[in-house]
Amino acid sequence: MINTNNTITTTAGTAFEQRFQAAPSAGYCWSVDSLPAEVQFIGKSHIPSERNAPGDPATVVFRFKALSVGTFVLRFLYKRPWEKLGNTFEVVVRVLPV
Repeated sequence: MINTNNTITTTAGTAFEQRFQAAPSAGYCWSVDSLPAEVQFIGKSHIPSERNAPGDPATVVFRFKALSVGTFVLRFLYKRPWEKLGNTFEVVVRVLPV
């Protein structure tokens, strides 16, 4: 898996991940907004900062598996749960044959 400038290049059948910085103490969280059928969502985890002090940012890790060859777009949303609008971030996933 290679992640450069919002592009991930991987091979079919391979797991990959996307990481984001987040401010969970301010109520903000990342979510998957759009997921093509050719990409399987495996899970989401959080990694606290090394200091783990109140207000410190955290890293959010999304894990996926590429199911078939092609080019797909994943869209993520960053917002607080009670807000209707948020910031979006798109990642292009290029899946190559094994």
